[in-house]
Amino acid sequence: MATSVEGKEQQTMGDAILEESLKFIGFRLEHVSPGCVRGRFTVDNRSAQLFGVLHGGVSGLVAESLASLGAVAASGMQRVAGLQLSINHLTAAPIGTEVFVLAKPSRVGKRIQVWDVTFFDAKTVEQNDNYRTTIAVARVTIMAGLAGQSMGDYEQELRLQARL
Repeated sequence: MATSVEGKEQQTMGDAILEESLKFIGFRLEHVSPGCVRGRFTVDNRSAQLFGVLHGGVSGLVAESLASLGAVAASGMQRVAGLQLSINHLTAAPIGTEVFVLAKPSRVGKRIQVWDVTFFDAKTVEQNDNYRTTIAVARVTIMAGLAGQSMGDYEQELRLQARL
């Protein structure tokens, strides 16, 4: 998402590698590497369901997107695709909640990767590293090394962000 500083457009970290759907919900990418992807967003009317809490579909979107970013970095910039996604929603995140999301690989094989993605209430992460309110946990299985179109400029930007 671009921010304006003294009338000038300035890109935030990872803006060029974020999917438009993540930009739409205001997701801010903080870190990308082969071993960790993290970022945050605030639940608002774009990411909430009818009852004013985080929509489960948005959790799925964020989980698969972050796991895929990490999988691309972990596979040496190979094309990837999600095979399976499972999410458990543990605590409601009402509108106004800032959600911190952390994705880490539990297995990185030559073709198959499994990533664990955890959604935390950002307020509890910043107050105390020992106590975190977990909003949801997801597991994403990804296949790497798919044939197909080149990743082009996306690969260059991801290499830059992940410092590869």
